[in-house]
Amino acid sequence: MNRGLVAVLVAVAFGVACSTAGPTVTTPATPTQVTASAPTSNTLKLQGPLTTDSSHELIGSGRACSFQPLLRFSTNAMALPSGQVVRMAFTIAANASTGGDYDATSPAQEYGYSPLTLTVAVNATRGAGRTVNAISGLVTVTRAEAAGGLFAGTVDAQFADGTRLTGGWLCLVGE
Repeated sequence: MNRGLVAVLVAVAFGVACSTAGPTVTTPATPTQVTASAPTSNTLKLQGPLTTDSSHELIGSGRACSFQPLLRFSTNAMALPSGQVVRMAFTIAANASTGGDYDATSPAQEYGYSPLTLTVAVNATRGAGRTVNAISGLVTVTRAEAAGGLFAGTVDAQFADGTRLTGGWLCLVGE
């Protein structure tokens, strides 16, 4: 299984965020007051080599969210036409109560990954696969309520393999 994804899943399972790379501190480029209502689900769309969308999520296949002090989020596996699956994940230094824009490519994370990644695997239960780094883009937090365990926002990014990811995400701490 991808070591970064394993770290996120273990962190969620034990209710702690773990990273051997030490704390990563990022200040949002444009802090904003959070006023948008949260979506009820992910509305992600991938185009290019990894074409799929959130309607192809395999429920119960690994969605995870934690905030301690980094916001870590991973989607369920989304089925690809090839029969493989892809998951989107990010780790950002989000504020507990205000939104903002976060660089999808910097700072470098554990194992040299970008803060926003796609992980492709053979199927939803087999973790072995490859990770694709974002090469440009933003993860935007439009709703941040750490006390209530709710974060939501949008993503617009380009990846090293040519895949483009756009849409909305919903992160419920502890899932």
